[in-house]
Amino acid sequence: MAEHFKHIILLIIAKYIVWHKYLLGCVELFFKSTLGIKFYKVSYENWKLSLSKEAQAILRNEDHVRKGFQVLFSDLQKNSELSSVGYRNILKDMTNGLENKASIRTAVKADPKLAKTKFKSPVIILTLARTGSTFINCLLAKDKRWKAPELWELLRTTPIREEPLSIENKALLETYETSFAVHRLASNKNLFKIHSVGPTDPDDFLAFLIGEGLYVQSQRILKLPNYSKYINDLSHDTFVKIYKNIKLNLSVLAAHQNMENKRFLLIQHLGPSVNALAMLNVFPDAQLITLHRDLCKIIPSMTSLYSYLGEHYLKPHYNNTQEICDRLTESYVSSIEKMMKWRNDPLIKKAPFKRVIDINFEDLVKDSKKVIRELYRDIKMEYNDECNEIFENYINKQQDHKHGIHNYQKMLLDKEAIRQRTEDYVKKFHVKIY
Repeated sequence: MAEHFKHIILLIIAKYIVWHKYLLGCVELFFKSTLGIKFYKVSYENWKLSLSKEAQAILRNEDHVRKGFQVLFSDLQKNSELSSVGYRNILKDMTNGLENKASIRTAVKADPKLAKTKFKSPVIILTLARTGSTFINCLLAKDKRWKAPELWELLRTTPIREEPLSIENKALLETYETSFAVHRLASNKNLFKIHSVGPTDPDDFLAFLIGEGLYVQSQRILKLPNYSKYINDLSHDTFVKIYKNIKLNLSVLAAHQNMENKRFLLIQHLGPSVNALAMLNVFPDAQLITLHRDLCKIIPSMTSLYSYLGEHYLKPHYNNTQEICDRLTESYVSSIEKMMKWRNDPLIKKAPFKRVIDINFEDLVKDSKKVIRELYRDIKMEYNDECNEIFENYINKQQDHKHGIHNYQKMLLDKEAIRQRTEDYVKKFHVKIY
């Protein structure tokens, strides 16, 4: 009864958010088109002054973070797609990302031992999205020999997670579960058919990247040419700084996680915010998992996901699906071209262990357990009866609770251009094309 009542309350809140966003968007659109009045003012300086003194110190002391946000704000000032609600959502995401980084620094200052948490041989899923990466990440995380950071830990790393969860941890997690429940109810239902994720699911460390001035999601959804160029042009040395900061975050996150008996399982999706060689400079004993799938299957799926997600940021009835598709096509094809180059680097070729484990998407779908068994062999972990049972139960559960047919948005995909630019990739990794 209590759960039913709670659901009704959350549904009312979600409906209010949806209608408030829609009505405000329509009124805003009217005033903008007839009187040239905007309902929000984009200001880096105002945002900076709203932050804690610790977060402001990061902006002063770390050039790449400050410049990243300054370029982003400059592009947001010129953007005509964004709604006032969308702008507030962006401010919230940026603030949360930077304040989380600041809270980690504060925790380390109070207890320097947190920065010295030792961990070895992390496994990093480094691949394009929609290749089975979320499935394999969630599947492996069921084996408790892994530490796969959950989304709520990445969004708010302090108070540091305890085992079992502390009172503070439980309160924080409950807050995120409520927030996610409302978000799900207030979102396009197709969004969660494509990508259903909750606060306790392991996830990409995108939240950590926001604290580095890399708000990847924004330049997927919105037209931000200067910000996209800024990210694309980041130097190797800057990425080394970024990954060192992420390593510090992970050390704090795992401070009470018995890392002597666990390995980190991390995930980052290929794109302009990735520099694989800088990553391996910071994590020299890391092994990478790369999954391979036809880009002409990946791009429509991700375009639709960002299009549905964009409803939280864009003006009412504004459809930029084709623009998202074109941006993702260039980004993903470029990522594949870069990968073909860094795969030949000595850091990959001359590693004293199998540096990259390649998995074909079709093989993962056909026989997941066989793929995972071979993966454990390559990463030198025992595949035992216990993990076999856990994996089997998870796979069966996923098959019983599929989210149905994905409803993709309409778009024009230049398949011929994609095929030409990825021909060598398809041949090398035996990618099945459709």
